[in-house]
Amino acid sequence: EGRFDAMTLVDLIFGFGSLICRSSRMRDAGASPCAIPVRLDGFGYVRSWCFRSSTGFTALGLRLAEAGEADKVNGVVFEAGQDLFSLDRREVGYTRVKIPRHSVTVLPCDTTLTDDDDDGVLHRLLTEATEGMDTAANASEVAGPSEEESGAGRSARPVVNLWTYVPMAESLAVADEDHPI
Repeated sequence: EGRFDAMTLVDLIFGFGSLICRSSRMRDAGASPCAIPVRLDGFGYVRSWCFRSSTGFTALGLRLAEAGEADKVNGVVFEAGQDLFSLDRREVGYTRVKIPRHSVTVLPCDTTLTDDDDDGVLHRLLTEATEGMDTAANASEVAGPSEEESGAGRSARPVVNLWTYVPMAESLAVADEDHPI
């Protein structure tokens, strides 16, 4: 058995801005220090300086891709930890959106990962959750046990939800002289 046993619900977050920074993840949300590099492709969003903060600056956000615009976004995935809602509170002005598993590509890591370290465990979990999955039924789920896997004699995988934060419509605005980056 391990940290992510069968039928465990695991909430993972795709961070593309300040959540890429380990200290920011841990300080503001109590999230895991471990992070795995990934790319979202075909999710329909692009990274953009489009989030108008209530404090007056313009921050990084995701906006819908325009026609002909490549909808690829690099970032990191990390475990939300015990309290997903603390991340929701941190990301005021954003809404949490589920990422379809077919949009996720796990990128190579710079270090050797093993099942003896947290990064290695997270990397394996995310890779298993996204590799070889069809894009038809239940495509909005990153992973969960199939009927065959939950049958007798088979080991089921943890149920993995992958989320990101997208600016709410009322918070979308581009940077300008009065609202700098």
